Amino acid sequence: MVFDSTFTIISANTVFLQTFNVKIEELGKRKADFLLYQSVTGISQFNTIPLDELQKDAYILMYIAEGMEISFCVDIFTIGDGVRGKYFYALMRDVSVMESRFIDKSLHALIKASLYKDNDTSVHLDRVNLYSRVISEHLFRHHHDQFPEINQFFIDKISVVAALHDIGKIGTPDWILSKPSDLTEAEFDVIKEHTVNGAFILSSLGGEMARDVALFHHERWDGSGYPYNLKEHDIPLCARIVALADVYDALRMARFYKNPLPHDEAKAIIAAERGGHFDPLIVDAFLETDQEFARIFNNYRKGQEAEVIEELFSV
Repeated sequence: MVFDSTFTIISANTVFLQTFNVKIEELGKRKADFLLYQSVTGISQFNTIPLDELQKDAYILMYIAEGMEISFCVDIFTIGDGVRGKYFYALMRDVSVMESRFIDKSLHALIKASLYKDNDTSVHLDRVNLYSRVISEHLFRHHHDQFPEINQFFIDKISVVAALHDIGKIGTPDWILSKPSDLTEAEFDVIKEHTVNGAFILSSLGGEMARDVALFHHERWDGSGYPYNLKEHDIPLCARIVALADVYDALRMARFYKNPLPHDEAKAIIAAERGGHFDPLIVDAFLETDQEFARIFNNYRKGQEAEVIEELFSV
């Protein structure tokens, strides 16, 4: 890509035009503001980089469209002056596959670390991934007009990052996680911090969906959840899906403080929370796929931990 000092695209090859959906007639008119980079203050537009900084470093630029994130390593060179000031040449290399493999391996390590913290729930992680995929695929096939943000990338992504919903519990004291009696209000406040801690852990790893799942999976449709009391569509869709998947599995599981519930009882509890705890349409999707939930729970039991975690990240 060749661009000028206003970040207007002057020239680009066919691969660039196709990748970023830039039309030939837009050359000389369209700015490269659709490219993003990680600055010290967060995600910023490429065209906000000061011109005198452009050639000091190679940049990792991101392009986000239809839920997909593509990463490029970019080297920038000055190629001359013209009527629009300086002209620059950007050499862009797609590093998405390399980055994806690195992220998957890092997430794999985080998953394994979380198992040492709360080993009783190890296969719970895989089941939550699978439930989330079932709901996402059902919404995509049968209710896409109401959930246009769901595409194949969304489905594949949530099938991996749903398992990271409680990753913030790595920072929760063991004595609170394993306390056999009721938690005090202060102890429950500490438990709540796992959402913010999880988002912090994933702030530079796993992408926006992973962070949203960790941060918002305890929000409730009616606004009575935590950490921010968000309600309805203010809660990201991925977190609304994982919230139901997580609760279903928690109801079915035996824990040191509770007995497991059979499928029909868990189903009835979730149905009763339609419009309360859960998004009504996601509850409807669950009720239309509940036998698949039961099958997943029965097929993934304790004792399969090693197999489960290897399945989560096959790279």
